[in-house]
Amino acid sequence: MTFTSLIFLAGLLYGISFVLASMEKSSGLPVRICASAGFAFHSMGLLAIIWSTDSLPVGSSYELIESISWIFILTQLVLSKGFKVAPIGLFSMLPAAILTLLPIACPVFAEGVINSARRSSNFAAVHGMLAAISYAFMMASAVAGLMYFQQKKFLREKSHNAVSRALPPLGALERSVSATLGTSTLIMFASAIIGIVSAFKADLTPQMVFKFCVGALVLILQAAVYFSVALKIIGGARLAKAAIALAAVALLLLIPIEIGI
Repeated sequence: MTFTSLIFLAGLLYGISFVLASMEKSSGLPVRICASAGFAFHSMGLLAIIWSTDSLPVGSSYELIESISWIFILTQLVLSKGFKVAPIGLFSMLPAAILTLLPIACPVFAEGVINSARRSSNFAAVHGMLAAISYAFMMASAVAGLMYFQQKKFLREKSHNAVSRALPPLGALERSVSATLGTSTLIMFASAIIGIVSAFKADLTPQMVFKFCVGALVLILQAAVYFSVALKIIGGARLAKAAIALAAVALLLLIPIEIGI
């Protein structure tokens, strides 16, 4: 399938951009060219899916992962340019490559995309997609938080290896944590609103009530951390710790939903 080839090329270019960035002192033109070219192929791949299915690429788990990956990488490229940091710094291009290539590694990827039930107009599907994107941004904030501590360790040890040179400065990483965390909170809020609308259109079950309660708890935790940042109560290392802890708690809360409790 054409879209499979396009997405494969995108993932390959993301991986190359990561390798180049880890070898250079700064992002460099080749890194940005590879990352941007990968994003272009990724965009064409999603457009090919839309052309083949006559709907948005959210109808199957494969498409959903690719769409989330695309949004991740768009955010990575925009914010890395805005903060003037390397693409490896905000949301590492290595996870970007893995996330993009993971669905097409499945032998039934193309068949699953073509034969999946179209759910793009379904409120519940949109609610789920936004929640997944919010979780993805939470993971990105945790990654930036981990990078913050790694860079801080390098500075304390006065290390000048390839990784320390590739990582952005502490200030840029702190802004990255804050930006991705805020984005995650806003998207989760939108997901909650759409989820409420979806609930009114369906018969509520105990499982649905449980899922809404878990989602509400995650949103409360997100908002608490984000407003603490906005009010300048936390920052720096405390912000990085909060982002990592929030991502860990959110993943733990996600487990009972995924196993159907």
